Amino acid sequence: MVGPPGVGARYRDGDEPGRPVHDLCRCPDAVAAPLAPRALGQEHGLSRPGAGHRAHPDQQRPGRPARRRRRPGHPARPERRYRPPPPAPPGRRHDAADTRPGRGDPRGRRRSFRAFVGLCGFAGLRLGEAAAVRVGDVDFLRRTLTGARQVQRAPGGAIELRAPKYGSERQVYLAPSLVDLLARHVAAHCPQGSWLFTGDAGQPPHQNTVGHRWRTTLAAADLSGVKLHDLRHFYASGLIASGCDVVTVQRALGHASATTTLNTYSHLWPTAEDRTRRAAEELFADSCGLGADSAAPTSR
Repeated sequence: MVGPPGVGARYRDGDEPGRPVHDLCRCPDAVAAPLAPRALGQEHGLSRPGAGHRAHPDQQRPGRPARRRRRPGHPARPERRYRPPPPAPPGRRHDAADTRPGRGDPRGRRRSFRAFVGLCGFAGLRLGEAAAVRVGDVDFLRRTLTGARQVQRAPGGAIELRAPKYGSERQVYLAPSLVDLLARHVAAHCPQGSWLFTGDAGQPPHQNTVGHRWRTTLAAADLSGVKLHDLRHFYASGLIASGCDVVTVQRALGHASATTTLNTYSHLWPTAEDRTRRAAEELFADSCGLGADSAAPTSR
């Protein structure tokens, strides 16, 4: 035996029969040093290779990459899901966008912002997409809108017209009431018939200009803490509440894949338990005659 007796001692051949031989070189006359703590754990089955640390890329098993373990007490990363804000009907913000003209604007530019809010809240357009809509993009007979571009910031306070985010060119199906609102907007604020909304020099409005008008609208509605992008979430949650499936919501919002839609709004779809309760309630009402027509007490 080499070294003092104990866990880290190494035995030569013939020293103690029945004990494990730890001579790695298989040489009876070799003198070996005590094992390292990690090697001791692997020899006695107290640990496994790779435990507690990330494996080298060449040692990772295909299809099962090493995952970093979260330290105890370390907070988990928050989920990226849409959390509905406190209920505040968009109609309140929609009406506030058409209350009075802006300061120094005799034509009442604030009145034209009503249609902008309508496109974001009831068609699900992003800010840049709504700012880049042309009058010709709206088909008033078929009640559709073609989203083909968006406004992006450029150096020096200018704007650039680019393709929609993630290639989300799409055709949006408009509600009849929204079509009527856009028709009145075009008749009152689009004499040239070019851009649906204009900023400086007759060009589409800058994102800073839209942000200023939105903050003014919130102040008129006595609201705060609501982003313009929340109207897009409101539109998506309304489609889900009405029974639209994942693919329908994905196409309406212009998401690149249904995975993006599910990662953001999956918690808003009714669960199997909700559908079971609803079906059972309808079955109970139909079987027991508790529909809307039989709600009133019957007279004998």
